[in-house]
Amino acid sequence: MAEHKLKEKEALQILKTVDQKLVPETMEQAATLMLEIDANDRATEQLLAEAEARVADIIGEIAPKVMTSQESCNRKIRALYAFARSKRDELDTKTMAIGASGSVSWKKAVDTIEISDEDAAIAHCKKMGLIEFFETKTETVLKKDVLKQNPDITRKIPGVAIEVGTETVTIKTADPLKGLKGKLKDLTHEPDEDQPTAVKKPRKKAAPAAEPSLPGQPR
Repeated sequence: MAEHKLKEKEALQILKTVDQKLVPETMEQAATLMLEIDANDRATEQLLAEAEARVADIIGEIAPKVMTSQESCNRKIRALYAFARSKRDELDTKTMAIGASGSVSWKKAVDTIEISDEDAAIAHCKKMGLIEFFETKTETVLKKDVLKQNPDITRKIPGVAIEVGTETVTIKTADPLKGLKGKLKDLTHEPDEDQPTAVKKPRKKAAPAAEPSLPGQPR
């Protein structure tokens, strides 16, 4: 059994667009119209089920070709990454242009301060005379910006650690594909790993559900 919900505030618009020939005049006619609506719902569900089955068949048919293409792309990406890394020391910028508009770029995330025991850290700073590392308003708190600017001192403060930002390498093709699931556009890689991260496999996209409409109402 399907449910069709209509907003009362749209009632006037609905009444303007309703097909008067379909409006029941008796309870028996209303019951017949209800059966017809139910039949339409069942037909819609059947069509959607058939569409999903066809999509599954198509995906299953092209999956081997997609995997072959992605594996080939990954091998080439690794080779390009190896080349770019070997040339990195020669660069004055963080981006290496390749070809007409392709590029390999490096970006390091900002370091962050992790505080596990603020009381111990503040006590240490007071003892060592590091008054610029904390401030007192309604309560005494550490100043993360000062901690970040003085990493050598910060590393010696108990209860405080510096989380070094990881570096990301992005490879962008000259003309990235658009509108495709699992498009081979960017590759994110942590420099300390042995190999770049593989491109994810495309996932099946479910067929959208049909939006119910009144008889005679424009779709």
